[in-house]
Amino acid sequence: MRVVTALIAAVAVVGIAAGCGSSSSTTSGGSGSDDLGLITPGTLTIGSDIPYPPFEQGSPPDYTGFDVDLMDAIAQKLDLKPKWVDTAFGTIFADQQAGKFDIVASSTTITPERQQRVTFSDPYFDADQSLMVQKGSDLQSTDDITSSTRIGVQQGTTGADYATNKTDAQVQSYPEIGNAFNALQAGQVDGVINDFAVSAFALKKYPQLDVVQTITTGEQYGFPMQQQNTALQDAVNGALQDVIDDGTYEKIFEQWFTEKPPKEFLPSS
Repeated sequence: MRVVTALIAAVAVVGIAAGCGSSSSTTSGGSGSDDLGLITPGTLTIGSDIPYPPFEQGSPPDYTGFDVDLMDAIAQKLDLKPKWVDTAFGTIFADQQAGKFDIVASSTTITPERQQRVTFSDPYFDADQSLMVQKGSDLQSTDDITSSTRIGVQQGTTGADYATNKTDAQVQSYPEIGNAFNALQAGQVDGVINDFAVSAFALKKYPQLDVVQTITTGEQYGFPMQQQNTALQDAVNGALQDVIDDGTYEKIFEQWFTEKPPKEFLPSS
């Protein structure tokens, strides 16, 4: 649920409601991939801030995670070879606009601000924020946050936006969410506001921490692309719908979250 303030260009607003695009727009690789405006024909170059488990993790070239497995499945539908490029989330939209990769797969929330800079795919994941604290902390909800409360966040995320705009906390930003978790463990901050799925997964590594509140924000993740590349957007939306319809999405989701995905991401038949 890594998420930042953003707003895909109004001209490219797609599927911010639940559900994905029609599979009729799926484009295969080979000579057809030349029409997708790719950096390298036949290769889908993907930008991602790694690690951000369970969505992105591992070491090159053996990356894995929900986003990785899903984007690899989409690339396969398009007959394209995925090429992953690790990049900092704080600069990921600038790097996208500069043409360093064709698409971003990095737990990126669709927001109006971001839509001004990039074009998103249809949504592929429903997300919320969360409050993580040390076990036994008096801080049990955002209602307990005061001007003396130190809250850790990852730079450029919607969690950072929430902490800054919705609370009175002293916000301390970190380049990677793991730095914020480490700071909380060391008592350098009082809490961390971050995507729920990521913070919940982190408890396996940080058993002395606890997620005490789910902050309902109704966020959805999408895959950002350059605004003008509507051909790639249409192809990705079609391939995403294909992996939902054939049950691939469901299998990947259950692998990483050990539960069924929301209804809108289940095969319709």
